[in-house]
Amino acid sequence: GVAEGATTCTACSAGSQSTASSEQCGDCGAGKWSGNAASSCTDCEPGKYQDKTGQGSCGSCAAGKVAAAEGSTGCTDCLPGKAQGGTGQFECEDCDAGKAAGEAGAQICEDCPGDGYSHSGATTCTLCNKLFYYSKDDQCVRCPEGTDCPTDGGSTIEMLTLKEGFWRISSSSSDFLQCPMPGACIGGTTCGD
Repeated sequence: GVAEGATTCTACSAGSQSTASSEQCGDCGAGKWSGNAASSCTDCEPGKYQDKTGQGSCGSCAAGKVAAAEGSTGCTDCLPGKAQGGTGQFECEDCDAGKAAGEAGAQICEDCPGDGYSHSGATTCTLCNKLFYYSKDDQCVRCPEGTDCPTDGGSTIEMLTLKEGFWRISSSSSDFLQCPMPGACIGGTTCGD
């Protein structure tokens, strides 16, 4: 700033600012920074933050955390079902299908164990890969003979598709039987209900 009647200017140090009408240097607020001799403070860019006043730089968000907006004073954890492996990022990414992140602040999405499966953005693996169905005791069980499980994440005991020539007593039954009369069992999800 310039004192009235002075002939020289004093440069403000990093983390402060001076305007043409100011006689003193003022600290930059939280979420902002400045370099030496700055006439104004600059917002931290997305992915960076500053939680103190009077600073000459912004810090980068750690992996698993993001700062979505300019001028952030802190970073937020990625929500469950999302992750961010890089530092200095502004958004978390949904877990891919077949992966999950159950905790906030995840840096990576974990592969579903065994024959487990999940849809994109999942927090848990409560589905199964194709050729398996998700049982009532939370296990992935191989689809029995007489059924068709062609889709990842698409089958529970109630949703199993019967092949032509097979039947079961109800949609919750895991007993699949050959049809005693050829042509009488057309298949589908409701055959035998």
